[in-house]
Amino acid sequence: MMTDKHGLAREMRQRQRLFWIALAASFAWYFVPGWFFPTLTMLPLLCFATPNNVVAQQLGDGYNGLGMLALTLDWSTISSSYTGSPLATPWFAACNLFAGFAIFMWVITPIAYYANAWDARSLPIYTSNLFAANGSVYDIEAVLRDGRLDPELYEEYGPVRMSTQFLIMYGLCFMGITCLLSHVALNHGKDLWRTLRAAIAELRSGRSYRRSGADRESIAYEHSGYARVPGFWYVGLFVVTMAMGLGACQGFGLLPWWGFLLAIALAALLTVPVGLIEAVSNFQYGLGVITELIAAFIWPGEPTFNAAFKMFGYITMRQTLQLTRDQKLGRYMRVPPRHVFAAQVAGTVAAALVQLGVAAWLMHSVPDICTDAGAPFTCRKARLFYATTTIWGVLGPQRQFAGRYAALYWLFLAGAALPVPVWLLRRHFPRSMWRL
Repeated sequence: MMTDKHGLAREMRQRQRLFWIALAASFAWYFVPGWFFPTLTMLPLLCFATPNNVVAQQLGDGYNGLGMLALTLDWSTISSSYTGSPLATPWFAACNLFAGFAIFMWVITPIAYYANAWDARSLPIYTSNLFAANGSVYDIEAVLRDGRLDPELYEEYGPVRMSTQFLIMYGLCFMGITCLLSHVALNHGKDLWRTLRAAIAELRSGRSYRRSGADRESIAYEHSGYARVPGFWYVGLFVVTMAMGLGACQGFGLLPWWGFLLAIALAALLTVPVGLIEAVSNFQYGLGVITELIAAFIWPGEPTFNAAFKMFGYITMRQTLQLTRDQKLGRYMRVPPRHVFAAQVAGTVAAALVQLGVAAWLMHSVPDICTDAGAPFTCRKARLFYATTTIWGVLGPQRQFAGRYAALYWLFLAGAALPVPVWLLRRHFPRSMWRL
């Protein structure tokens, strides 16, 4: 008995030593690519090999190209590429992510670009900027009058053109949402329906429902003696945040009251299928494009409504899944659930205030911020948000995805059909690779 205790204690000390060594090493290395040698963040080997070749620069540049043979020694860059830590991503999901990236970015995009699809070669191969018919950057102010799109000015100035990569990204988003819903319905529809019925029965009877074969972690956690988070805590938080959101929409003219409720309902509806995919793959599908599309058809020519609907429809789902992820981690780590809840609420409030303060400070202290002259503060995500708001909120899908780009709408149908053959193969060959 004493030998076992000493062995366990020695193992715990070794684990703790390994943890602190890894923590110190990662902390120290973060400053190497992040501060001392930023070049290590992206090493475009193809560009280094042929520095004067334009095609090599387009294909190999990790920032303004397709990133072929581009390596990185920056862990934060690796993590952001996987939408999270690759260590937490299952092998089959990592392979699928890389295969999809390689097919669409390294095969389809170059073929479309060099074949001059949509007159692509007159524009950069990789950018989220919007362009006019002559290839110059699109001046959105030239088609606005009193802050709204003027059809006559738009007809005179011309439609918006987008880069090949930007168009393929939108095509993947169109295909992704219907593919996700089709996959979940085919492979998990019965389980979801069974769980829903059991949850309704639990609410009616007041008894706790547990699936057969519940995992040991859940059983041990429920019998750990920790006080559970009362249901009225979640209800109270929901009421407070709903009131704040509705008040902001009405007070600042962000959305009609029914538009706010529709955004919340959409987030609630899609949280389960998106969360289910994330639970097995560590990949979260974003709802940004689908919320923008819905808002564009409901409120054409209203960029503020479009941006607000995207925020409440997409970010609400994202934060919900983040809360669920933290609760799951707390369960595995045996952290009292009330402590997890308090930390989540306090962390969310603190993060919102700190991020708003830092953003305001940067906007007033960094010259030429969010422009190419303000590098490294070029605001890639903010410029992408501006471009998408222009496409969906100002111009609308009726103008932007009609005519030249109308074929992209067929990808909604293609996405819904793609899971069907894989589902059939999985049913007929349950022990093959298709079971994943």
